[in-house]
Amino acid sequence: MPAPDLPSYSTLLNTPPASLQQMLSKFKSHRDTLTSKIVALRAELSQATIERDTTDNAILELCSALSPIHRMPHDILYEIFSWMIPDGWGCQPAPWYLGHISHSLRMAALAFPPLWAQVMLRDHHGVRDLSRSRSRLAEHLLRSGNSLLTVNLSWSEKSSPGTGLLLEMIVSHCVRWKKLAFTVNGNAFDFEHRMAAAKGQLPHLHAVHNISGRTIPLKMAELFLVAPKLHHVLLNDQGGSLLFPWKQISRAYFEGEFTCWLRHLPQAHNLQHLVLNLESEAEDPSQRVLLPNLRCLKVSVWGLTYVTAPHLEYLKAAACKLPEALAMLLRSECRLKLLCIRDSRDVGPVDVEDLVSVLRAVPTLASFLFTALPLDDDTDWYDYELNDLFIELAARDAASGQFTLVPHLSTFVFGLHQNPFDDEAFATMAGSRMAAPSPHRLARLVIEDVHDSAPIASALAIEWVDAEYLETVGDEYF
Repeated sequence: MPAPDLPSYSTLLNTPPASLQQMLSKFKSHRDTLTSKIVALRAELSQATIERDTTDNAILELCSALSPIHRMPHDILYEIFSWMIPDGWGCQPAPWYLGHISHSLRMAALAFPPLWAQVMLRDHHGVRDLSRSRSRLAEHLLRSGNSLLTVNLSWSEKSSPGTGLLLEMIVSHCVRWKKLAFTVNGNAFDFEHRMAAAKGQLPHLHAVHNISGRTIPLKMAELFLVAPKLHHVLLNDQGGSLLFPWKQISRAYFEGEFTCWLRHLPQAHNLQHLVLNLESEAEDPSQRVLLPNLRCLKVSVWGLTYVTAPHLEYLKAAACKLPEALAMLLRSECRLKLLCIRDSRDVGPVDVEDLVSVLRAVPTLASFLFTALPLDDDTDWYDYELNDLFIELAARDAASGQFTLVPHLSTFVFGLHQNPFDDEAFATMAGSRMAAPSPHRLARLVIEDVHDSAPIASALAIEWVDAEYLETVGDEYF
């Protein structure tokens, strides 16, 4: 309906009021009609927009379903993405297959040198086509550009002269090595001879991992002695002849027999993080070592008797070695902040009295993790009697009202595969500590979510965590 015509303003001034009122009514009516039409059109536009977006999404899904990548063989898809998965010290294959998928992926692979910064030599069966292997390795190193390299070398009795030539090619880029992992399972002297060129040529080497294998030749002992950025070593007892600039080492991992390394550790004044995965330990106190700057100590079972660490803040130990842990803590007189006790019922059970003694020795403790081994059908599983532990954790000093055991505890992780609420003392302790004023309040209580909780649990701010996740997450998360 078109709008009514409006006479000129001079005509309106000479028009009788009754006629003007009639004209005004017509225009108001027309405005109402237009307003209704606008509302209807806006609603229609909104609906059309929604339908268009839905249609766009459907088109995207159809196009995605038609994409060739969804029809690729699984082995090709694996090759595309496998190199992106972290694998500790292991090197992932270079993204060779990216160049065979599409032009854009090939350009991406060639334009990003860090994708080629992991180099492996794991030929245990000899080199069948030396020319092809050398060309491939040369192209790999060329594509890595100036990126620092992570190198993984595996040397065996079956390593052929051709493998040795490939090793020499990798060693020729030793100035770019950032991480080096190697294992020698045979023909060690040939390996040592070819690695000799790297001596004194490791300006960017940060970490060395001697995985396993036979004893390292003495002539290779000084290979890592001059490496100004080296600060992280992972070693087994077969590498006991190797020399390192211990004064600059800040992180270390040892496995097997430890005595071959003890004579070096007094030099490691800057060692801050130490992991011991040993087969046994000596009882000789003269073999103890003072580590003045050690902040973190993780011990699988054996090794607590070796260490004195006055500035230790984080300790992880086996439950069967609580007396040794107590002795180490008393000897160190440290202000521990985080304690992780790992259930080791395959070696020995938890002694609650010993555990309470350990907790009493660390009044500065802020985080206590009580974790378990992964569930195993071969493990003789049973629940511990922990009522006395929970009673001690709930006890208060009569005069001050403060908790007598670890009064500053703010995080408690209960990761044993048993229900803590089966003990009434646990619910009492949790409620008491979580209601305490700061700085003595238990702010974080973490429990496996496989347990049925007591009614009081609904009133507590409990963090329920999947048992498998609790086993795999790093302790530092807490």
